[in-house]
Amino acid sequence: MSQEQEDPIRYGDLFEVSGELASKPVAPHDAELMETAEKTAFGETQLGGTATVMRAAANLNVRDGLLDREINDDPTKVSVAQGVSVTQIDVPGRRIFSESVDGQVVGQYVQSMPTQEAAVGIVQNPNTIGEALEATVQSAGAKPVDQGDAAAIQAAEARATGCTSKVTC
Repeated sequence: MSQEQEDPIRYGDLFEVSGELASKPVAPHDAELMETAEKTAFGETQLGGTATVMRAAANLNVRDGLLDREINDDPTKVSVAQGVSVTQIDVPGRRIFSESVDGQVVGQYVQSMPTQEAAVGIVQNPNTIGEALEATVQSAGAKPVDQGDAAAIQAAEARATGCTSKVTC
């Protein structure tokens, strides 16, 4: 026997988000948008990823009758104002994908790139220190900067200064 909820599952129940988004219920239309964004970015929906979590929550909200019928039929009544997106940032040796809902990061994936592809990326699309810092802020959102973010900033600094050794710089 399943236990039905009294309140719909909201974004704040699933993700580290704040403001108005945290109190919005997860709606089927939003899950569909994230699925489309993931398929565009990755070629498929990520198993256990953001879209999958959103789909499960939206299905429970609908199944338990926690979203009124009018909202289910009109996705603009619940859908997030800024929509969903998946952005990609390339740093030496890695590609970072950030998934956002209403402008707030709700998921990240890091993909390793072969060394030669990373080297080509450096020559064709150099990152400045400012770009690396901006990418870190955009991808981290409200989360603390991690070791991978620091490494990306350090790599941009090394390219900008021409100094690859910590000892001699």
